Amino acid sequence: MERVRGLIIREEYIRMILSGRKRWEIRRTNTRIRGTVALISRGMLYGFVDIVDSFPVDVEELRERSDMHGVEPGFVERYAAGRRRLYVWVVERPLRLPRPVPVRYARGAQVWAQISLGDILSSLRGAGMADVAEEVVRRVRMYAGER
Repeated sequence: MERVRGLIIREEYIRMILSGRKRWEIRRTNTRIRGTVALISRGMLYGFVDIVDSFPVDVEELRERSDMHGVEPGFVERYAAGRRRLYVWVVERPLRLPRPVPVRYARGAQVWAQISLGDILSSLRGAGMADVAEEVVRRVRMYAGER
């Protein structure tokens, strides 16, 4: 069964990513994951985005680049928790769903969840989003071919 990675983040940040206002997702760890990932929060799928890069950035620079990550400098300080450096996950090509759909994934998942592509497609088609479902298949399989 084909799986899609789901990135679990707060709904407010998902909305910023999907609107194109947040192009950097700030994390404490690096990622080698590239390609289309689902954006999920509290069991709901809001859309998809491509992770195209990841690199370390000094906290000082992050404070000055809210235009890229959309969070206030105070949040960056608190999130860094004494670290001098965090990581930026560069996201591009957001695909917002017309409305969120429920998805199932393993309990206890905190950053990444594995979601059945079949379940995603079934939910999208059942919600009248067949055109979105086809775009998701195209994007997920495009990146799978590059691996």
